[in-house]
Amino acid sequence: MHNSIVERRFRILLAVVGALGACFTAFVASVLVRFGSPRALPEIAIRALVSLLLCAVGLWIGAMKPDSRATRGASLGMFFTGMLWVRDSIRDYIPILPPVDAIAFYAFDVAYPLHFVFGLRFFVEFPPGAPPSRFLHAVRVANDWIGVSLLALAKIVELRPFVAVPPLGPLDVVYNNRSFYTSAALLAMLVAGVRNYRKAPDRGARRRVRWIVFGAVVALAPEMLAKLLKALGHDPHLDLFTVVVVAVMPITFAYAVVKHQVLDIRVVVRRGIQYLLARNVLRVLVALPALALVVDVALDPNRTIRQLFFDSWPRLLLLVLAALALRFNATLARFVDRVFFREAVSADDVLERMIVRVKAADSFADVSSVVAAELETTFHPRSIELLLPEVAPSDLLSRVAKADQPVEHDGALAIPLRTVDDSLGGIILLGKKSSGESWGDGDRRLLGAIAAQVGTVLEARSLRERVAEERRVSREAIARLNPMTECPRCGRCDDAGAETCAEDGARLELGLPVPRTIDDKYRLERRIGRGGMGAVYRAADLRLARPVAVKVLVGGRLGDRNALKRFEREARATARLAHPGIVAVHDFGRIGQEGAYLVMELLEGATLRAELARRAGPVPPPVAAGWFAPIFDAVAAAHGAGVVHRDLKPENVFLVGDGGVKVLDFGLARLTQPGEGSSVTVPGVLLGTLGYIAPEQFEGKEADARADVFALGVMMVEAVTGGLPFRGRTVAELAASVMRDEVHLRGDDPAIRALDAVLGRCLARDRRKRFASVREMADAVLPALRRCPPLLSDGSTASLPHADTQLLE
Repeated sequence: MHNSIVERRFRILLAVVGALGACFTAFVASVLVRFGSPRALPEIAIRALVSLLLCAVGLWIGAMKPDSRATRGASLGMFFTGMLWVRDSIRDYIPILPPVDAIAFYAFDVAYPLHFVFGLRFFVEFPPGAPPSRFLHAVRVANDWIGVSLLALAKIVELRPFVAVPPLGPLDVVYNNRSFYTSAALLAMLVAGVRNYRKAPDRGARRRVRWIVFGAVVALAPEMLAKLLKALGHDPHLDLFTVVVVAVMPITFAYAVVKHQVLDIRVVVRRGIQYLLARNVLRVLVALPALALVVDVALDPNRTIRQLFFDSWPRLLLLVLAALALRFNATLARFVDRVFFREAVSADDVLERMIVRVKAADSFADVSSVVAAELETTFHPRSIELLLPEVAPSDLLSRVAKADQPVEHDGALAIPLRTVDDSLGGIILLGKKSSGESWGDGDRRLLGAIAAQVGTVLEARSLRERVAEERRVSREAIARLNPMTECPRCGRCDDAGAETCAEDGARLELGLPVPRTIDDKYRLERRIGRGGMGAVYRAADLRLARPVAVKVLVGGRLGDRNALKRFEREARATARLAHPGIVAVHDFGRIGQEGAYLVMELLEGATLRAELARRAGPVPPPVAAGWFAPIFDAVAAAHGAGVVHRDLKPENVFLVGDGGVKVLDFGLARLTQPGEGSSVTVPGVLLGTLGYIAPEQFEGKEADARADVFALGVMMVEAVTGGLPFRGRTVAELAASVMRDEVHLRGDDPAIRALDAVLGRCLARDRRKRFASVREMADAVLPALRRCPPLLSDGSTASLPHADTQLLE
């Protein structure tokens, strides 16, 4: 509870400081517009971009991890550093500001020394996991009080010209020498950083600190160098460069603070140099100074060659160096690698050979042989052992358990093999070198790099072996219970034991836990559909030698007694309906204690849903009339036999290849004849598919034939307009739309108005106003459909499209 309150308060604080920062930035922009020099515009624009980057990254860091004290310090410290840069962009214009503007500037200017206050908070708490220090805590508290006091003093002194405030005596001296506070704060940050780096709990934490140091050095070193050269009487014209490189700092800080796992700085620097030396990058570096030269000539055509090139020698030097690097990029890349990354290059050479051979090894013993052979060739040790943690001596384990670099053990060098999660995956134990030399720092670094990669390879191999073994055991165990497999691509069924599909070569997966031959009568050949209650298979009737469709209920519905009752009801309801527009049911049976199957005629074609998706738009009403005429006839026949479907939708209508139409899935049907049991509905349960359920069903009333009329009306609107008539992102919104909205077709054509009238009667909220029967509806709707011209899409979209049957408590 406390953490959530802190996070909420910090998010509010971020919003407040962000708003203040936006106001201050707008104020600075107005000053620059009124007083700024056009010649200084490029540098000001770049400085503004870097400042905004600092502020934006600071706010983003805080929003990403508001639960961490270190992150909160980094967030606000980075933000106020950005505000300091925004302030500095108008530093030269402060003396000429009107009094009102000057007062506003000093009132908003709170970045100094708050960036030191929150910056020190960050360094005291970072990296997470370092043990706390009472001394650093005391320094941090003192810095908070000093920083806030200095801020208050600064506001009093800065606003004194506009407010009658007498001289402050010693406090003025403190204000004029506030640079001592800057030096002290920087020193405190340095001390805190060094101490926490040494106390960091693991390698990952130390990597984060190294990233912070790298970003700070890259950002601040050029500016310090430029100031030193200016003090010595040389102006290197690096002002713009010192501004640009500051952008490195927020990026590295954000990476170190927010990223879950960080890479080693040396790896990233090496890869960065390699990409920098890539041909396309160098072409851009050549193009930039060349473009700047063209701009200079365009702005001032009267400048001489000497002025263009030699008055701006950094640009000329950059152009020459980039051109040379582009010409000799491959040679330069090899030179940089050999000089600055010798260990990494050597490790790459060894690892390249080692990993190729390790991947081909079949066992841990083979892996050990490969590693030993490569290390023998490279270092010539007197002995080599590769040990797993479970067989290593306890004293050796205690030495390397927390080590991230090779350590000495009984005259040998023990190299820990670390996995990705920094756990110990093994130990390489090397004896002394045959030459008698000791293991140097370069050797240790190289061995550490090799060990890191070998540990990853061993972990991946071990994981693959465990997965393969578990998969084999699982297949053997489940095959005893489930003697059937299926192809995930084509649905082809096969007996257990086969590994790949004979048709497309895909790896077979375990099918439903049913025998492939059901009741010794129906042999499953191919899965042709899958739903929430099971799957449908193409099968062979072994007795009558004919193809059939077998619907199987298993899986997540095994323990659902109501699902089994609905499945049995579908069999009985469909079997009593001998009609050419209703799928024929041949057989029904149980599979074990909790499964069942239904055998139906096999249909060739596609569902109405698939046809609507294929057309991807409104269907001409005369075409829809051709579809719905046999649908009406089939549903009317079902109603005449005392069966209300209750789940009519495009998925449950099948367009047969010869032009016929079949109505499917009577699993939610209500049998209205006496003695049949009206339904399997229980109180509080809504049966049907969202978007097609009649309004009275949302009110808990029993569905009758007029509920099917409503569903058919929805299907017709969906067909002729290309979208469902009722909308809603949630069940409640959709129900409200059904209960409230009136549906109308767009268009003033008399035929459209006539169709709109009959469809409106189908979708009436009061079922007493709907057609009393499907036959009455067909007599009114079909002629209107045949006379109606094609409709444009009304933009209706289904919020819950193509949903499976919904059972909503």
